[in-house]
Amino acid sequence: PGRTGTVTASPPRIVRRRRPRGGFLALLLTAGLAVAAYGAGAQAATAKHLGDRPELFGLGCAVGAAGFALVVIGLLGRRAGFIGFLALLLAATAALGTATPAGFARGGVGERVWSAASAPPGGFRLGVGDAKLSLDGAKSGQRIVASVGVGDLRITVPRGMTVTTTARVGAGDLNIRHADGRDENISGVGNEGTTQQVLGNGTTLVTLDATVDLGDISIEEK
Repeated sequence: PGRTGTVTASPPRIVRRRRPRGGFLALLLTAGLAVAAYGAGAQAATAKHLGDRPELFGLGCAVGAAGFALVVIGLLGRRAGFIGFLALLLAATAALGTATPAGFARGGVGERVWSAASAPPGGFRLGVGDAKLSLDGAKSGQRIVASVGVGDLRITVPRGMTVTTTARVGAGDLNIRHADGRDENISGVGNEGTTQQVLGNGTTLVTLDATVDLGDISIEEK
């Protein structure tokens, strides 16, 4: 008697348990899957000639494989943890690669002096820097390839040579000084500047393919 209040029971306590991490085994499997996808993608891009940067195609395949692994880990009720960070890092690397000029990662950095007489089978390549290419010593029927990612490429055409030239500039200027003193300028800023023409009138017939992604190409007839 004398007790008139109503006693209210406290609500049940809800305990939320954190999902377990994927663990070292999941990390190992994800890394292995990404590496295998990179190798297969780069090899397929090279074999099928899918662009001139098979490593980027391989990176895209690796990102896709890592993303697939993350989905599977989530469906199994586990947290990605460090695996998610690695997948983001891989995706950022792929994105940075697509924004980088094609020749940037190949050929090293610095200054180069090239001679057509000692041209390697795969052509001359420089990632970042300035290069000078002399066509002296080129053999008739020879095809010479020279590319610079970021920088300048200067080419000299000697007398007695006829050069079928294809020159491309992604962003920059393409300058040609003819033997008669005429100057020709093609701008590649905002658009890829390309010229295809025959230079010289000699008996030695040479084909030249020159490319600069960001910078200038200068060709001078002697």
